[in-house]
Amino acid sequence: MHLITLTAIGEISDISKLEADANHIPPTAFRADIHETDIHVVANDLVDKIKRFGMFKFTEEGAAALAGGTGGTSSQELARQLENLFYASKAEAIRFMNMVVSKAEELFAGESRCLALASPCFVLGDIHGNLKDLLSHGSNLWRQSPFVNHGRYLFLGDYVDRGAYGVECVILLFCLKILAPNNFFLLRGNHEVKSCFSLYFLTILH
Repeated sequence: MHLITLTAIGEISDISKLEADANHIPPTAFRADIHETDIHVVANDLVDKIKRFGMFKFTEEGAAALAGGTGGTSSQELARQLENLFYASKAEAIRFMNMVVSKAEELFAGESRCLALASPCFVLGDIHGNLKDLLSHGSNLWRQSPFVNHGRYLFLGDYVDRGAYGVECVILLFCLKILAPNNFFLLRGNHEVKSCFSLYFLTILH
């Protein structure tokens, strides 16, 4: 049996082996009061909503639900919910995403330009708006939770363009950074430079 100590936002800070008689430790000894801030609640909610979005977009069951509706929800209403990431309105979704972007910017500003990451570290290449692959990475590499592990994840940039879900990919990664800032690290690729992004964006418009 092991005792796992968590920080205020759920990151593992220590794992220690308990002695044989530790079975007699009262349950309250294993309980920790985690005081989440508003932004952590928002980030966690957005992660759940983007995963749900992906379920409808990338699975056969989701496609069937989109075609015929599900649980008393019409296909038209479900499509509207997907467009708003399951928020009441697009304006509400944008408001919460702006909160995530502001917090992520604050975290990035506090990091060194040269990162020194300890092993184990998983390096992930260009995402390019491929939300299906990003969600697949999550289900394999941080299956239970983004912060209940000792791994570190380094993303090499190029999160947008080419694929259809650049916004969702960026917001999901920013949420993971907020929830587990010592586990997730994001570099800026050339597609995160305004000149390159503008070129692709204008190409799409035309």
